[in-house]
Amino acid sequence: MGNRSVVVVGAGTVGLVTGIALAQRGFDVTIVERQVAPADGPRDMVYHWCVLPFFAELGMLEGMTRRGIVCTEYSWLVLATGENLRLDLSALGDVTERPFNLHVAQTAMAGVAADVLSGLPDARIEWGVDVTDIQQDQSGVTVNARRSDGEVVTYRADWVIGADGSHSVVRRSVGLSFAGVTWSKRLISCDLRFDLSTLGHSVASTQLDPAHGALIGKVDATGLWRYTAAENRTLPVEQVTQRALESITTALGVEDPQIQAVVPYRVHQRSADAFRVGRAILVGDAAHLTNPTLAYGMLSGLFDARLLVDLLPAVDTLGDEVLDDYASERHRNFWGFTSPRSSSRMEFVFSPGSAAHLEERVEHLREVTSSRDETRRYFLDDLDCESASPLEV
Repeated sequence: MGNRSVVVVGAGTVGLVTGIALAQRGFDVTIVERQVAPADGPRDMVYHWCVLPFFAELGMLEGMTRRGIVCTEYSWLVLATGENLRLDLSALGDVTERPFNLHVAQTAMAGVAADVLSGLPDARIEWGVDVTDIQQDQSGVTVNARRSDGEVVTYRADWVIGADGSHSVVRRSVGLSFAGVTWSKRLISCDLRFDLSTLGHSVASTQLDPAHGALIGKVDATGLWRYTAAENRTLPVEQVTQRALESITTALGVEDPQIQAVVPYRVHQRSADAFRVGRAILVGDAAHLTNPTLAYGMLSGLFDARLLVDLLPAVDTLGDEVLDDYASERHRNFWGFTSPRSSSRMEFVFSPGSAAHLEERVEHLREVTSSRDETRRYFLDDLDCESASPLEV
């Protein structure tokens, strides 16, 4: 087979992007997804400025921009005082031709990917395929699965890429552990029809308060907003919607925030002990999990994909040892940068301590917003999530 066929397990953004990029590089790609259709509701939606060139290469950026929200400003709003610290991404104007982030809802993102996939003759996506296990031998990988109608199916490829999230079947099939910690806080993502810009929030915003910290973002052009708060994870999940309503109305002073959807979820800092076992390779949440306060889960997963799709085509000439470079570097990057940076922000937003302690942390944010150079340095830290390709050395 010549190392040129791949099954990608998981059709979230990272899986779709990985499949598209490899198909464009000459691989025969099959993407399989357990869900019968793209997931809806509160899910990852932030795409940082530094991955937009990758999307442009893939032919996805125009569709993302058309279907999403352009975010040119980030803000921190101190709830108790109303102080509003704003960061302008135009400070990156001398670094990138696209000094903005994009917010794209998951269903919209899946639509963009489908448009690109339709133009690739050697790529396909199959929905409603639940992978049960994988088996490797010297010549390839067998992926065993069951369709939603009960039909048993088998796929054969040179490589399998696990992009199947925190409960990855690919990761478990190759015997990898998923070490790390689970936060004591449960996060609750609420989609609202209330216009949070009327309360001073930017398209992307963090609400700072000892009791009512929240992540806030505008989801799409229809006026949908997302408000993510935290609570003790031991509270009964059955009453989570009522508690979310009470929390939002108390924090915002709004009688009816027009809640459309509420999704509670546990928050982790975890990673597989290896990102590659033979012909099985992990990317995104299948490889590592972090909290969402910096949106580094998506960013790190996309940088996984970016490095992998550069290195996998090189196996034919350099040998599969080049994939060990991918696995070791991305593992190091997660524990050395993505996880500690995200953990610090999680504590700041959702466990800031007293009002006095919060004020100390806010002083640092004032410094970040004090000049264009400080703002630029703040945003450039996102690049630390990226790994340089050994092929470029």
